[in-house]
Amino acid sequence: MKDLVLNAPCPLKPQQLWHLKSERAFDDFNASYDKRRVNLDFEEVFEDTDGERKTKTTMSSILLENPVPLALRGVVDGNLIAPVITSEWWLDHWDEKHACLFSVETPAFSDKISVHGKQWLLDDSNGGCLVCTRVKIDCRVPGIGSIVERIIESGMRKSYTSYEKRIPVFIKEHPDVVSRLPEACHQQECHQACQTDDLPQVNKKPKVRWLPQHIRNSHIVLKELSENEQDDRKVHVLRGGWMQKLLCCSGGLRGIVRRYTRVSESKQPELLPVAFDKELSEKCREIGVVD
Repeated sequence: MKDLVLNAPCPLKPQQLWHLKSERAFDDFNASYDKRRVNLDFEEVFEDTDGERKTKTTMSSILLENPVPLALRGVVDGNLIAPVITSEWWLDHWDEKHACLFSVETPAFSDKISVHGKQWLLDDSNGGCLVCTRVKIDCRVPGIGSIVERIIESGMRKSYTSYEKRIPVFIKEHPDVVSRLPEACHQQECHQACQTDDLPQVNKKPKVRWLPQHIRNSHIVLKELSENEQDDRKVHVLRGGWMQKLLCCSGGLRGIVRRYTRVSESKQPELLPVAFDKELSEKCREIGVVD
């Protein structure tokens, strides 16, 4: 016999995760995540002696992958340990006093294998919850009892301790179910589950932002002064300051243009007048060169 004590964090709040127990899509998702396919054989909603609502379900499973290790498949047939899970829980309570009770049966060994457990939720300081699961596994099959117990234990550990991984995937794949939760799901985890890969960052040259901001600030100051009918002298001072800055800028630009003009003119060849040579002109005419 094995006694499992499993405490696993979950990114959802207690009432949100408990609500998902009533969502068929969540059952199908968990079964697929665990390499199974489930079928809802029985479901009943009723009231207990105190008038509190309860639900009871029975689900049969088909294994999509053989959970038995390869070396042991000659001893244990994986098809014979496909589980049938019966659960019963309160719809509006999830503390230890109102824990969900469940049992797992294997039709081929219904009188030899017994799995019973309970599960409840606790508030987590991080905004999520802590899933507390207690399971008793007892296999009385001669020769392979301990092997079957280890296989069942391994499957339950994977199923009941992976909420941090599977819940974000479920949120991303089933936004319609998430919209029906009692409250908005935990912001950080939803963001992590739905976000896409970050796009590559492109290096961009920094823009000069001081001038537009300075203009806006000055405009606000001028507007406030005009609305409050302050001394016109302050407005003239601000305008005069702007005019002085513009004149300085224009003076600097003129200096640059002048230096460029002087450099351009200095690079041009100087043309000098040449005196008329009469003898050279006559010789050119003799050899047929026109002056």
